[in-house]
Amino acid sequence: GSGKTTLLELLRYALDLAPGGEGEREQELLVRRNLAGGTVRVVLETAQGTTYTVERRARERPEVHNEEGQRLASPPEGVLGNAAHVYSQSEIRELATRPTDQLALLDRFAAAEQAQTQEELALLLRELKAQLVALAEEVGDLGESLERQIGALREEARALRRRQDASGQDLGQATRLKSLRETEARALRSCQGVLDGRQRDLEGLADELGAGLSGLLPPEALEGPNGAPLRALATELSQAEAEIRAGLRAAAGGAARAKEAVASVQAELAGAHAGQDQAFDAALQADANSKALARELLEVDRRLATLEERQREQAGKQEVFLARRQARHRLTRRLSELREGASAVRRRVVGELNAALAEAGIRFELREKEATSLYLRRLSEAFRGSGQRGQAELARQLTERLSPRELTRLVSTRNLDELAAEARIDRDLAGWVIGHLRDTGALYEIEAVELLDSPRIEFRDGERWKPSEELSTGQKFTAILPILLLQSEVPLICDEPESHLDQATLVEKVVRPIQQLCGRRQLIFATHNPNLIVLGDQGQTQVAVLESDGRRGRLVEAGDVDATKGSIEALLEGGAEAFRQRAERYGFEGA
Repeated sequence: GSGKTTLLELLRYALDLAPGGEGEREQELLVRRNLAGGTVRVVLETAQGTTYTVERRARERPEVHNEEGQRLASPPEGVLGNAAHVYSQSEIRELATRPTDQLALLDRFAAAEQAQTQEELALLLRELKAQLVALAEEVGDLGESLERQIGALREEARALRRRQDASGQDLGQATRLKSLRETEARALRSCQGVLDGRQRDLEGLADELGAGLSGLLPPEALEGPNGAPLRALATELSQAEAEIRAGLRAAAGGAARAKEAVASVQAELAGAHAGQDQAFDAALQADANSKALARELLEVDRRLATLEERQREQAGKQEVFLARRQARHRLTRRLSELREGASAVRRRVVGELNAALAEAGIRFELREKEATSLYLRRLSEAFRGSGQRGQAELARQLTERLSPRELTRLVSTRNLDELAAEARIDRDLAGWVIGHLRDTGALYEIEAVELLDSPRIEFRDGERWKPSEELSTGQKFTAILPILLLQSEVPLICDEPESHLDQATLVEKVVRPIQQLCGRRQLIFATHNPNLIVLGDQGQTQVAVLESDGRRGRLVEAGDVDATKGSIEALLEGGAEAFRQRAERYGFEGA
């Protein structure tokens, strides 16, 4: 009741280290109740000796200030979001039962490597998500439908021309030329439309891609002790920015010049077409009997030209679609490489952790690509509302028997027989899966789904290795705390890590690792246990003694262990008399 947990949670809140799940809601309520209109202020010093001050009010974003008091729009890496590892009692307990949390814990031991991988993965996934769906919907199966319509109209036009030739009328060639003129005019209008779009896109890209490079390096780094090479790099980045912008604007200028050329040809042909159309109209008036047949043929030719133009547009879209599909294949291959790289890092970390934890009777196992819950959820969402019977069982079968990439390959190539064989479902159902996933556009999202590695923490209980989820609460703490206390550059913050541990276990599993970490890692604990403070002290421990009247907490005393031993004795040992009586009972009096 002294406010220790509140203090740690406000520290977590200031540094933007939100707990996951229900913990985030609980943190929000605690902050609103206790912080009210106040401000949390945290001062951090980096390993290089630079100091930053973080301030945050309830329901607002953190503000980071440098040593001169200037607010930073882009705080340096490591100040917010990953400045410390924070664990409440419930989070330590839940680490023993949640594979996703254990996976995140593994990745923390190779944070720099995994952070770079995860950043590239996030960019790839965004690109994959945006890339194909809309275009695939535009392309669809329209090509086959257009082909049938064009074939029918061509046959109709041939029949009309045969009638013209059979009647002895000599307007057949004139009608063909009239249709050709309309095709020419339509093609030039299409060219103008496409070039308009290209010019707008390139001008937009010049503004989008030609900006932002020069601002990637923080100003304080440019003025720091390593500023010279960074300033040279900043010059290169500014030059690259200018060249990208200039290149794209030059390309936009090319599109503008092409538009002018199209307009010039349009003007030239407009005059020629006017004279030719006048001669055609005169020929129709001179031969009234052929007028109706020529008009009918012209209408068929117009419809045919319109469909052929759509077919050319579809062919262009299909070409772009296929090019993007090839690019997507390259991206998904890179995605697989990155994920395999992340798994390889985890395998290495597991080996290192198991070597470090062998004496403590703790070990990790890593089962690669076994967690299919996200894949199953995506498939279930894709099938939901379809009316298909047994969709939940179908999603389960596909998830168990086909990887996301294998399912995507079979559906996109419409390989009905292989899908039926591999998934062990009948051909009708395989046909429904192919049709449904292609029609909904869900396929591209499924293709990028990751099958997560599934870690497991095991604890040696006597002669038996037990999975952490089967352990008692005390054993869970005994298994998890030594892992959290392994060497890391990032400070560790824990709320009462001694909870549920007997004192012998506490000394062996927690205090000894703390002694070994002295001077190598910052540890911040809220505790009621004197052994953690006194036995864990290697001369650098700082103690803050808190108290609260139920409404406000305050700092009673602060200093090293010797300076605060009166409070430690009174609050954690029960006072001098209690300590003396225990010593007497244990037979240590006068020893």
